[in-house]
Amino acid sequence: MSSLNGLFDNKHVGSAKLVSAGVSVEGLDAGNYLANATAETTASITAKDLVIGITAEDKVYDGTTVATTSAFVVEGLVDGDAVSVSSTGGLFGDENVGTDKAVNAFVSASGGDAGNYLANGSASAMADITPREVMVTPEEPFLYISEKDPLPEFVFTYLGWIPGDAGNDGYTVLRDSDGAAYD
Repeated sequence: MSSLNGLFDNKHVGSAKLVSAGVSVEGLDAGNYLANATAETTASITAKDLVIGITAEDKVYDGTTVATTSAFVVEGLVDGDAVSVSSTGGLFGDENVGTDKAVNAFVSASGGDAGNYLANGSASAMADITPREVMVTPEEPFLYISEKDPLPEFVFTYLGWIPGDAGNDGYTVLRDSDGAAYD
């Protein structure tokens, strides 16, 4: 007796799924038997592991930990299966400038065949936060004073400064005539 081409009723994950197979009788005495041509049983299909990774985009400092990420399949996807992957909630560990900073995001699989997979729920990558350019300009760019004049109060505009960041309230003024510095 042998069986040929056993087939599940469909390719999706499940338990006690119907399996049908063609059967035949073989050997010297096979002609002495009349056997059924098919047989049925049940078996399970378990979910396949799907590993989802992310890439993270470098960004210019913006005072937040928000990161832009994209998801991709690292391994486990069967060719032809209808599965899409995505990432959400990408975050740097902190908002400060640095290179090769860890970024974490939630990942998920969707699509008609996604239920056939057991996917990781988060992934990580590395990305950079680069310094933000700030332009500091005096609101009154030309003040003429002599060495004996008291230093007037200067008002500056900070183009590109992130609101709430400390440090944009101080300044140093150098007087050209004698090199004196005032804070």
